[in-house]
Amino acid sequence: CVEFFICFNDDDSYYNLEFNSIGVCSMEFGKSRLGRVLIPEQKLSKIARKSNINTSIQNGKSIIKWELCVKIPTAVFIFHETIKLAEVKCKANFYKCGDHLPTPHFLSWQKIISEKPNFHLPEFFANVHFIQPALIETTNP
Repeated sequence: CVEFFICFNDDDSYYNLEFNSIGVCSMEFGKSRLGRVLIPEQKLSKIARKSNINTSIQNGKSIIKWELCVKIPTAVFIFHETIKLAEVKCKANFYKCGDHLPTPHFLSWQKIISEKPNFHLPEFFANVHFIQPALIETTNP
């Protein structure tokens, strides 16, 4: 799976979104790994998702590669629904987990220092900046 964690304006609580290879999503909100609030499926259905899975055989081994593109509307951030990303301070981290694979592995965008794999450590989130897309004016010839 891949995961995206984000908090707004130095809030103690943060959202985490987890996606598998076909785009199935789970999303929660809270201050730590425990006691999180599950975001309702009716909100998650607003996330546009497109996955691409390719399988091949190399040296007698099955190789599976996948890509996922998501478009996350701010409406899914139910405790911050009216947020304008270009106007707030955001901190985030991105993760890839392979904990149930033959060779377990864990990757993160920002380095995490922890004895055991643990992505629920907002002290290792880094600043991210969203920009307001420019309006493109077109004229007909």
